[in-house]
Order: sequence, then C-alpha cells, then structure tokens
Amino acid sequence: MTAEGDNRVLMQKVVKDIFSDMQKKQHRMPKLTMCPVKQIPGLKSVATLEVMTNLIYHREQALTKSMAKLMQKKIME
Repeated sequence: MTAEGDNRVLMQKVVKDIFSDMQKKQHRMPKLTMCPVKQIPGLKSVATLEVMTNLIYHREQALTKSMAKLMQKKIME
C-alpha cells in the first residue's frame, strides 16, 4: 500500500469519528467571532490570528455540512 492510500484511509476514519462524536453531542463546532461573508472581505489584511482562525473554523463547518449532505445522499440511494 502506498502512503497516499494510507492517508485516504486515515481521513475517512477521522471524518467517521467526527460524525460519530457529533451524533453523541461530544464534538462541538467551533464558534466564529467574525462573519467570513460580511466582515472579513472588507478588511485590509487577513494576516491576523483572529481572521485566520475564523477562516479555518468556517472551512471546517462548510466541509462538515458538505460531507454530511453527501453521506445522506449516498445512504438514501
């Protein structure tokens, strides 16, 4: 098995664990302190720790929602 295959299996396990923890109410989604859609585009610089942290949190929320929708669609098929 290649290292790439190992990473794929590892990422699948991580996603499965996150969804499992979310169902048990053990995984809390990170709280945003800034709105990535309204506040961040108007800033002169996004190179601050708060902005970068909010962008990472927003990405986690978006990817989690996207993966949940995809999994729901696959289950229904």
